[in-house]
Amino acid sequence: MDKKIQSLGGTAKAKKINAEYNANPNKCKFCGESIFKRHSKESLSHIKKKKFCNKSCAAKYNNSIRPSFLAKNYCNVCSIEICKGRKRCDGCLNSYVSKIGDTVKCDSTHPKIRSHSRKFFKSKHSKVDCLNCGYDKFTEVCHIKPVSEFPDGTLIVEINDIDNLIQLCRNCHWEFDKGLLNIDTILKSVV
Repeated sequence: MDKKIQSLGGTAKAKKINAEYNANPNKCKFCGESIFKRHSKESLSHIKKKKFCNKSCAAKYNNSIRPSFLAKNYCNVCSIEICKGRKRCDGCLNSYVSKIGDTVKCDSTHPKIRSHSRKFFKSKHSKVDCLNCGYDKFTEVCHIKPVSEFPDGTLIVEINDIDNLIQLCRNCHWEFDKGLLNIDTILKSVV
C-alpha cells in the first residue's frame, strides 16, 4: 500500500491561497494601490477579478480613456454650451423658423412649439389656476389662435406670444379646442 498523500483541508487551503495572494496582490489600474478584501464576506476569487480599488478610481480611469463621456453639447446654430439631448439653445430656438406643414414624425415642430410654450409661459407666470373653472391641480398651456392656423415659416416666438397663450385645465382645454368654449366666455369669467 502506498502512503496516502495528504492534501490541505478547507481552512488550511484557504489560508495558504490568501497568503499567496497577499504576497502578490492585484494593483489598481488608476492609483496603483493593492486591492485587498474590505470585509470578511468578500471572496478571494471576487477580489482577484477586480481591476480597481474602488468605484471612484474606476470612474476616473474610464473617463480619462473615453472622453466622449465628458464631451459637452453645443448649440448647432451659435455654438453655445447647452444641456445634453438638446440641439439648440433657447435663444436660437426662439428664432428658429418652424415649418408647420412638416409631416415628418421624428422631427415634427409641433412638440417643439408646445414645449417652448410651456417653458415660456412658466417663465412669465407663477402657478396659475384654470382661467375658466379655477381648477389648480393640473393645468395646460393653450394657444388661443391654434398652431395649425399660422402660415408656414412663422417664428415660434410669434406663435407662442404671451397674448396667444392661456392656461386651462385638461377638460376646459378640450372644450376650447372643440369649440364648446370661446375665448370671450373664458375672459369674462376672469373679470
